[in-house]
Amino acid sequence: MQLGVGRVIFECYHCQQGIISEYTGEPVMGEYKGRPSVIFTKVKCPNCEQTAIRLQAREMLSTTAIPSPWQQQ
Repeated sequence: MQLGVGRVIFECYHCQQGIISEYTGEPVMGEYKGRPSVIFTKVKCPNCEQTAIRLQAREMLSTTAIPSPWQQQ
């Protein structure tokens, strides 16, 4: 079974850098306090190097800085 590629556009939580990321795969399931839980993939900001967002995806394919679509010009 082949899974498609997803794309998400967002801002870094820390520096408000616009980012576009591509990912693939179903979320990875783990366990937290004895219960099933999704393991989030951390996406590092290319600008400030901190965790910009956490996604429910198996693998990150690319992360690219872009102008933020939410900032006033």
